[in-house]
Amino acid sequence: MDLDSEDERKGLPSASGIEQMQLCPGSWTYQQMIDPLDSDEANEGTARHDIIENVIRGKVSIDTLEGEHYTCAKRALELLNLIEREIEQENHESQWLEERVWVDELYSAKYDLLRDYGNGTLLLVDWKTLYGEHTPATDNVQLLAQALAVYRNHPTEIKRIWCALAEPFPHPTYSLVEYLPERLEKSYDFIRTIVTKAKKKDAPRIPGAKQCKYCDALAVCPEARFIISQAFKFKPLELSADLISEVMNIAVVAEKWAKAVKDRTRELIKDGTKVSGWKLTGSGTTKSISDTNKCAEAIMDTNQMDWAKFLGACTTSWSKLQTIWMDARFEQSGAKLSKKEAITELEMILKESLQEKPRADSLRKA
Repeated sequence: MDLDSEDERKGLPSASGIEQMQLCPGSWTYQQMIDPLDSDEANEGTARHDIIENVIRGKVSIDTLEGEHYTCAKRALELLNLIEREIEQENHESQWLEERVWVDELYSAKYDLLRDYGNGTLLLVDWKTLYGEHTPATDNVQLLAQALAVYRNHPTEIKRIWCALAEPFPHPTYSLVEYLPERLEKSYDFIRTIVTKAKKKDAPRIPGAKQCKYCDALAVCPEARFIISQAFKFKPLELSADLISEVMNIAVVAEKWAKAVKDRTRELIKDGTKVSGWKLTGSGTTKSISDTNKCAEAIMDTNQMDWAKFLGACTTSWSKLQTIWMDARFEQSGAKLSKKEAITELEMILKESLQEKPRADSLRKA
């Protein structure tokens, strides 16, 4: 891995990787030898973070967003409002977004959002914008490391730092933890132990579903390959309920390993490296309508179809409809509907056209 002057982390660990280092100490040094993959999932996560940041800064209007980007930003703002209500803080004096702070020469932390309410209370928010399971705030070592970094660097007196893990998907939810100065002071040795162990060249590599999920070295990790090989001695149909639980943990790692191998292969071929027996084939492009209003005007101007036919080619966002319905009801009659009230009204109005389909069941750790 090329640690040049453009590396904003200066070649040191970041709080975002602290949990991975805790679970697999050898992962950090091993990944330094691997160029990070440019994955679609990671890029989408970055895009969603950027959208939330720009909406909060006021640089982007939420009404200009479409699809999951609109849903993500809307839910993020709703979660932020709920979090501030719970901690009984509403009017912040200052806020910072996407700032990186340092703890000695040990590690850095880049938080998503930090608000100071001017009374010694701070709120630190970490957005988890992709689908998946995340460690709750009370047990989240990344949030602890971020809070410690803020505590060490903040210019004013801190009485408490609230840390929130906010997840817009699949359903908007959040978890909270409160850190007082005494707790943060004591946490330094805990974090230092994790980082120091991870920096050792002989730090052990310990595969697992959580720590392997975003590991850049997973595709070439010998420990991951070894535990995957152990699963081949079992026949799925012969596994008991107790044994299949153990094998499921291996299956999750194997699934992530297979994806990592495919991503690495794709990256090598893109860079011009020949991979025997494999090549990349183009899959064409996709088209989408970026501005529905302009599209409607252009189509109607042709006088080739009426509105009924045009709307037959359109889809309606249920979440966005709720928002514009609340706005319309307020503009027309001054009614200030809650989201629940808006949904109730729309369900009555749309009872003959609204469809509800169950989501597929998914396997999760109990």
